[in-house]
Amino acid sequence: MRRYSPANSCFGPFIHVALHRSCIGLALAVSLAACSPKAQQTAPAPAVTFVTVEPRATTVTAEYTATIEALNTVEVRPRIGGLLLRQTAVEGTRVKKGQTLFVIDPAPYQAALARAQGDLAKANAALAPSQRNLERAKQLARQELISKEALDTTTGTYEGNVAAVEAARAAAQSAQIDLGYTNVSSPIDGIVGRLLVRTGGVVVASQTLLTNVYAVDQMYVNFGVSESTLPQLASVLTVADRQQEGRFKILLSDGSEYPLRGKLDFVDPAIDAQTGTLPVRLVVDNPEGALHSNQFARVVVPMRQIADALVVPIRAVQELQGKNYLWVIGPDGTAQQRDVKAGVQLGRAEWLIESGLKPAERVIIDGMQRLQPGVRVTAKPLDTSAATAKDSAQAP
Repeated sequence: MRRYSPANSCFGPFIHVALHRSCIGLALAVSLAACSPKAQQTAPAPAVTFVTVEPRATTVTAEYTATIEALNTVEVRPRIGGLLLRQTAVEGTRVKKGQTLFVIDPAPYQAALARAQGDLAKANAALAPSQRNLERAKQLARQELISKEALDTTTGTYEGNVAAVEAARAAAQSAQIDLGYTNVSSPIDGIVGRLLVRTGGVVVASQTLLTNVYAVDQMYVNFGVSESTLPQLASVLTVADRQQEGRFKILLSDGSEYPLRGKLDFVDPAIDAQTGTLPVRLVVDNPEGALHSNQFARVVVPMRQIADALVVPIRAVQELQGKNYLWVIGPDGTAQQRDVKAGVQLGRAEWLIESGLKPAERVIIDGMQRLQPGVRVTAKPLDTSAATAKDSAQAP
């Protein structure tokens, strides 16, 4: 017996088409229901944090990598050679100008001085009778009792003895000076560096480096200004500016600010041909010894003042294909993407906005991941108590 099936009937194809169309209609109805305003209202609005931009007075600055240098660094070398008998210098301690740092064995120089003094005494002993002989010869010559040749001989002997005395005196003075050089003293007030020769070592006159003494009560801060930014700094790097109080911030390697400001000390008249920068030097007090020679730092140079600058947190500015943009909250509470022209970075936490932003606009700084243009957002103002820490953490 044959069982009935719609597919086997003559109406089978029509039944299949009807079922297929019914399924399509049901799917379209479900899709339209999902896209309806009522369905959209069920999705929560993205939560964002914003800041209200207000004009404020701002100083535009530029940062440059710098190196610290002692105001004066003196190499301590012996003026005479010999055995290093004793060292009185202690590494890292403060010394005064003229304070003894090393002692070279003085025995050979004491002997040389004694010998020179003996030669001087011998020369003086020969000088006295020759002077008396010359006086007698002059009297006899006036009486024409001796010849002119005899007088000339006596005069020559006396002058030779005078020269011998002067030479012996100079040798004795030189020996005395050499003996004094056995005490190697500090040429300046400062701090003693690492000792390079220890007791018992042999030093060579004017060659062996014993140590360095650093004058660190004030320090130099050296940096170079690029040629392209020189026009903007023309009013800052002037001779007249050297008479002003320190106006240059100094940032240490950990990002902290040195408590004292640097003062302009020197601007090179020529650009360095190798680096293409203009060498500039500051001077800054170092009373606590916190700055060290060859230490790296950054110098913050004030460039210009803006009375009504628009400034936003650095994390608010996004970049796409070389252009900058940010998100603002429109009057209707929806997110709007806004192209802006970002100026210079102010410190490590803010951007100066040159154009594209108006005063009193609300700029989104957090919650931008889910934003689309025209999407309504749930907005709250920035908690200023935590803003500084977050900006510093995200700063490059």
